[in-house]
Amino acid sequence: MILRNSHQACRSTNEGRRLLSTLTSPRIPNKRLDAPRLSTKPRAGPGIESYDVAVVGVGGMGSAVCHHLTKAGCKVVGIENFDIAHGHGSSHGHTRLIRSAYQEDVEYVPLVRRAYQLWRDLEQEMEEELMILNGGLDVDGVFEGALLSAQTHGLEHEILTGKDVNLEYPGFSFPEDIPILFQPEGGFLLSERCIQAHCKAAKINGAELRIGERVIGWNTEGSGVEITTKKSRVFAQYLVITAGPWISQCVPEFEAILEVERQVVGWYGSKHPELFDFERFPIFASKDSTGMWYGVPNFEGRGLKLGKLNHLKEVVKPDSIDREVSEQDITCLREYLDNNIPEAYKTPNETSVCMFTNAPDENFIIDWHPRFPQVILCSACSGHGFKFSSAIGEMISNMVTNEQKQSTNMFKIDRESLEGKLVFPC
Repeated sequence: MILRNSHQACRSTNEGRRLLSTLTSPRIPNKRLDAPRLSTKPRAGPGIESYDVAVVGVGGMGSAVCHHLTKAGCKVVGIENFDIAHGHGSSHGHTRLIRSAYQEDVEYVPLVRRAYQLWRDLEQEMEEELMILNGGLDVDGVFEGALLSAQTHGLEHEILTGKDVNLEYPGFSFPEDIPILFQPEGGFLLSERCIQAHCKAAKINGAELRIGERVIGWNTEGSGVEITTKKSRVFAQYLVITAGPWISQCVPEFEAILEVERQVVGWYGSKHPELFDFERFPIFASKDSTGMWYGVPNFEGRGLKLGKLNHLKEVVKPDSIDREVSEQDITCLREYLDNNIPEAYKTPNETSVCMFTNAPDENFIIDWHPRFPQVILCSACSGHGFKFSSAIGEMISNMVTNEQKQSTNMFKIDRESLEGKLVFPC
């Protein structure tokens, strides 16, 4: 019997908090803070406003950072080139997957467990549904990694075959002998609503959000940073750069290692739409000889959402990406439908183009700038970061207010897998 936990709240655990404590260790401070509230230093000169922290890029990560910094009592300005929850970056497209038994790496599990709790906290605070847990499948090539995470961290799961899944969810037509892991806490986040909720909560706590302002430069000034936009200048004791695909424009050294990739997803109808309704059909991640695929069930009548990780492997520039969906894009997605979801129509009723910012090892970069101790860099979410954004916002807030620095190699700039690839000249 496959368990269904639709709309079920995640179990509250201290596991995520334990990870956050192991991710940080004391750093040699530029200036020791005696309290979580930073002391803003006024700047001389006309037209320059002062803040504790400036956040450049108010998308999935930046909005969460603004929220948690204001909860910690910081005076925050968030600077966003576009609108809040815009459709130009990496976090639009209505939904994002969330799952506990993380096939990418067992080390991510405590962080995603903390993220679950923080999403529920945000829902309660804003009185809005943001996360729906309807169960998830890890199919074939991702089965072993998901099983290892589930077993390592004692997560609820069930081992199935393709035949089991085809019977339980007739929308699928998997090869009968392939292994599949079912995790009841799999589900999806309403991504644009999550960003809007983080921003609304941050504003309630006093954040200033400057929308439609493009950052054209930043310079360290003593113990702080001066940020220049096309409209104004601001000064802050700390700068957090969460600019997503545009981070290399803020930190040119990243151009050497980060690739911005064009990604296309589609939403598909069916003669039997009830087969793909979110209350009857799970999210899924699947890997076979054709690549890595992911899907979200029909929610609010849009249809089944389908994407292929790395899609056509197109490396692009964020300001010149082709946002038109081609027949080649549609053909790419149709391949998985033909093989595994034959009940879905082969032509999408909606499509979306977004961008992934990929690090060579597909892990995130969250660390202090090697040259400037008042600057934190956060990017390269490599196509799987949004689910963590609530916890990463909390992590970065703790880094600022407690003057602590990560100690895990997984997210550090100087980790072994990036050795020799990323150089910050003195």
